[in-house]
Amino acid sequence: SVDADMNDDDREANDLIEPIDLLDSDIKDDIHSELVEDVYSENLEPSWFRCREDVLDVESITVTSMEELEKLRGYRRITGEVTIGDRNQSFASLDELRCLREVKSLDISSFVVDMSGISGLTRIFGKEGALSIMAGFSQVPEFEHLVEVHTIDIVIGPVPTGTLKEIRGFNALSRVGELIIVNQSYSTEPAIELVSISGFNNLEEVVGNIFIDGLSSMDGESKLKSISGFESLRSAGGLGLDKLNGTRIDAFKNLETLGALGISDSSFTTEGAFERLHTIKGVFNFERNRVKSMDEFAALKSVASIGVPYISISYNPELEDIKGLFNIKEAGFDEIYITDNPKLPTCQVEKFIEHLRSLGWAGKAYIDGNDDQATCDP
Repeated sequence: SVDADMNDDDREANDLIEPIDLLDSDIKDDIHSELVEDVYSENLEPSWFRCREDVLDVESITVTSMEELEKLRGYRRITGEVTIGDRNQSFASLDELRCLREVKSLDISSFVVDMSGISGLTRIFGKEGALSIMAGFSQVPEFEHLVEVHTIDIVIGPVPTGTLKEIRGFNALSRVGELIIVNQSYSTEPAIELVSISGFNNLEEVVGNIFIDGLSSMDGESKLKSISGFESLRSAGGLGLDKLNGTRIDAFKNLETLGALGISDSSFTTEGAFERLHTIKGVFNFERNRVKSMDEFAALKSVASIGVPYISISYNPELEDIKGLFNIKEAGFDEIYITDNPKLPTCQVEKFIEHLRSLGWAGKAYIDGNDDQATCDP
């Protein structure tokens, strides 16, 4: 065993992949023309609305009152970035945006009681165009007609009476840049009752990261019971899961390749999750989790093939078994940390290091703080 002082700064992953323009212009135009016809045929526009054929041509606009929101009424396309309020404001609804189909970027920074007014969106067309939502008051629209967006960023904030139970839908998307769902509620503030995340079933690729973080209170109690969907997802630049306590992960069943994987501060069960994950190109961190084994990762064949500083399996108080990693056939990391797992037999860790050595791996191994008294089968 070797003692090691781990520098947090040295072990922090950088951004994985630069944003890109998700669809070329010809594909965009073809998809859009077909989809708009479908959307309009479903008569999403209420009878009391008259939608305009003209375009609102602005670089950016910030809405801070109902009077300003009413000025956007009826537009189908806004060429610039739209921001709705800030965290200190709230709106009853976004009905004035019922006609809106296309916008460069949309940032809903206020709490909105009824967000169904933006459910007809088909394209958020900026090269780094984002759909950013401060959620909590009510259900996030399913956005079943949205075919183009770079970033989806849903921030769940503290509200007096939150009714957000689930995030679902987004099933028209096949490719996005990033998907982020973050909780900013704390134990001293009203609890968010989000119990499930599902949908995204036609999403095949996330160019950057999927990040689901902080969906439990400071005392460790988690309301989030399940993550499902993502049935078509094959690859992502990275996947980060944090503070998912008691959550069932019934997603990512067809995921094959990741740029990086980080799971931390979580206890979870899986139903087929990661069963086809064979490659993690970069960093692999599994820290401070309350699970007994890593059997979910038995399909892994290649880890850190691009050459990264380290991988870490550390500070997992209930971890007893890492045999699920013994199918790895390629390892390109410089260092591995398997430390401070008090129930994990040191002899099993040593066998895993021997397995890596047999593959030609010549990096440094740090394996302190595991169970030195446990025995292993020959």
